[in-house]
Amino acid sequence: SRSASYFEEHEAWFSIDERHTISRWLKEFEHPKPDPCLSFVHSDIYPYHLMHDPVSGQFTGVIDWADHCITDRAKDFSGLWFYGEEFVDAVIADYPQADSTLKERSLRMFKALVICCAPVGRRDPVWEYPLRVFRDW
Repeated sequence: SRSASYFEEHEAWFSIDERHTISRWLKEFEHPKPDPCLSFVHSDIYPYHLMHDPVSGQFTGVIDWADHCITDRAKDFSGLWFYGEEFVDAVIADYPQADSTLKERSLRMFKALVICCAPVGRRDPVWEYPLRVFRDW
């Protein structure tokens, strides 16, 4: 997988504890769940691409569709993990097309994102939650 290759190339960037966590995650990735349905997705959902009204907090849109593609819809849900598990649960509960493995698949994709981006993300405030959770996983 790309995550495993990236980790092998950049293992020195991670602490010993992070290496153990990533090694455990990569074992999980060896037996992927099949994608139940392909969908048109944004493919790069994360905080900087989600717009909201700062006064009401109301969601207003998604920007930067340059990476759109046809793939597992869990890819778009993976970026929601930046806001925490409760947020992911709330969105999935309100998503009529959710299947029983959507959350699990999105978390697996989020973990792959953390492996590939965490070393660079350490300097970006948007990564505060994922890195805190990463240390706890």
